Amino acid sequence: MSAPLTGDQNGISIARTVLRAFGKVTSYTVTEHRFVFMRARAGRHGFFDWSWGAGLAPSSWASATEHEVVATHRGKIVWMRDNLTPDYRICSGRSCVRYPDVQVLVDRHGQYFRFAGTRCYYRLTGTVPLHAGDPAYRIQGFMLDPGHRPGEVLLNYDYQWDAHRRAGETDVISDATGLVQSGQVDLLGYGTVPSFIFSFALRYPHAAPVAPRVRLCSS
Repeated sequence: MSAPLTGDQNGISIARTVLRAFGKVTSYTVTEHRFVFMRARAGRHGFFDWSWGAGLAPSSWASATEHEVVATHRGKIVWMRDNLTPDYRICSGRSCVRYPDVQVLVDRHGQYFRFAGTRCYYRLTGTVPLHAGDPAYRIQGFMLDPGHRPGEVLLNYDYQWDAHRRAGETDVISDATGLVQSGQVDLLGYGTVPSFIFSFALRYPHAAPVAPRVRLCSS
């Protein structure tokens, strides 16, 4: 939690309970849809480009489903591994191509990527959604009146996403554990900036995952 929470006091209390619960887990997995767009080509002259959290990408890029593993310690991220699977093929005329799956890895030493079926990593430039040392889970902004379902609480809040968009987020919280089970983020754009929606689901393994070992590719 990078800034004080405001708004509904019940929502603030629930948010604090969730953040305390995340301080006790050692890892979690995330499946996320429509948050990332990418393009890639494996091989000697391969490349990988991605765009996350923008909701829009050139026509030659494909949206990807993410399967993340996030290792944590005392409420902070230690490392993150994100397997990206393109959702569809990209076609131009009669020619179609399906981009290869790509794995992104972020740890305290840096950020990397590799193509599916390979063992070595390349260094990844640019920004990434999560960094080592970030909070294990982030709740921010203005808390709204929470909702309730059997065994679950719907935590609703609103915050500034970037300079041109606001986000409305709903997290589904387990009454039993105080942890987030799933959620949806609605981003409202202004002017020419697109609005879009992405969703996610979290799971909590019983055993902590083994930290990946990075071997850089020779070229």
